[in-house]
Amino acid sequence: MGQSHDFSKTDLEVLHRELHVPGQPIAEMTRNYYFKAVKYALSGFDSSVLQPDAKYVKQMQRWMVDKAQRYKLNPDIFLSDDVLAYNKYTVNWVGDAIDNFGTIEKPDCPKDFQKWYDKYAYNGGHPFEIYPYICLYVRRKKDNFYLELADFDAGSIGRSQKLLKMFVALRQAYIPVELQNRDAFLKYWQNYNLKSR
Repeated sequence: MGQSHDFSKTDLEVLHRELHVPGQPIAEMTRNYYFKAVKYALSGFDSSVLQPDAKYVKQMQRWMVDKAQRYKLNPDIFLSDDVLAYNKYTVNWVGDAIDNFGTIEKPDCPKDFQKWYDKYAYNGGHPFEIYPYICLYVRRKKDNFYLELADFDAGSIGRSQKLLKMFVALRQAYIPVELQNRDAFLKYWQNYNLKSR
């Protein structure tokens, strides 16, 4: 991982405070909630996902409309800024929003998300890999859904810095994400006096 000076003072304060706090269940998990969480996660190291370039937006919207028509799906539900943020790092790589979530007809309906999850979601990277080797998983424990960030290339410390920046951005947006292998991150960060930096 990069040195701690790669994090702002605010980042370090959030890490010091929030790494000790486990994730909470999501009251109503929906597709739109997931895409919103992805957008905030990616904004931790790429602020352009919060205000995408107009040329990129038009190009991606054209592409999404074409693909939606090929799949005989309503393209309107794939054209939000949140979905465009998701597509920024997944398009032409592990798939796109239509491939991953296209069977969810009502993007704000928890029951539709649950039906999709029961049938299509699994614990591999797809469709939750939002950046190379980094996943924002939706996990179910008992009857509750949780968001979990994971760097599934466990041998790489370098990417973990982006993962921690995603964690900070999500917690600052009051999205209750948890870290996979949180104990390992706590052990790493105990080497720093985060309050004093």
